[in-house]
Amino acid sequence: MKLVLGENLGNMYADVQKVRQVLINLLNNAANFTKDGVITLSVEKVKNQKLKNDKNQDSGLLNNEENYIAFRVIDTGIGTREKELKNIFQPFIRPDRYNARHLNTGLGLAICKSLCERMGAEITVKSESLKGSMFTVWFPENVLI
Repeated sequence: MKLVLGENLGNMYADVQKVRQVLINLLNNAANFTKDGVITLSVEKVKNQKLKNDKNQDSGLLNNEENYIAFRVIDTGIGTREKELKNIFQPFIRPDRYNARHLNTGLGLAICKSLCERMGAEITVKSESLKGSMFTVWFPENVLI
């Protein structure tokens, strides 16, 4: 496990239990699908203008001037096939190659999505089969509780 902290993170005002649950679920997901690889948790403060440039798309997050705290969980595990990505945040969805020995219900990512929506955050995923995944959560610096 590797931890990468950005500069000048400052404070984030949010429901710590919900933020913790999102991060635990994402890290647990990475651990389930990364046998001998590396899992990285990175955190950085992102100004709204940088977010617009990075995402290069319309997003509900971009309608204000807030800063965001971006949490990224990056793994070098089995990754996800492109066809599976469109449903990855749906309940009870697991990759075709999922090892049945894990006690995973397929609810962790759906719970993450739901918690993020309730806090005004956005969660995205980039993944490549057999190369790993990167889940990014953009939490507003001041989450409405």
